[in-house]
Amino acid sequence: MLGPKIYKNFIAYSYEDLLEELERVFKKLRYDYKGGQGKPSVVLGSKDHSYIFYVYPKNGDKITFRVIEAVADPVTKVATYLNDSRKYFRGACLLHVSPYNAENKKVIKKIFNEVEKQDNKEFWDLKAHPRFRLAVLLRFRVKSNWVQVLNGK
Repeated sequence: MLGPKIYKNFIAYSYEDLLEELERVFKKLRYDYKGGQGKPSVVLGSKDHSYIFYVYPKNGDKITFRVIEAVADPVTKVATYLNDSRKYFRGACLLHVSPYNAENKKVIKKIFNEVEKQDNKEFWDLKAHPRFRLAVLLRFRVKSNWVQVLNGK
């Protein structure tokens, strides 16, 4: 049997700002939630930059939000520490939301529309991040995925 469908996409937020915004929205929408450190991602981020929220909206289904700071692959990470350019790799996270099904799409849309309303910023604007600067097709895919979520599709 296959597991639940997972929505995975990059988002143009720093790790700290995204955690703060999600928590603010969960409180505003009066969703019960709890959070804690997630498993580290060797490829995308450091051991300290992975966080999981378990959200319990009014419909009763638990939705999991995993936020991972998208710093760089291991080789690039070493190079950025050597030349002190790590600060340029901030401002992007990988987001996993599950289960991503028909019942939860409305709730997920509501959460991210609320985040967007507060900051009035495009989630897909990743062109300043070195990892995405030359990845035109990836940026297009990220944008189209966000447009679908924000429109509830």
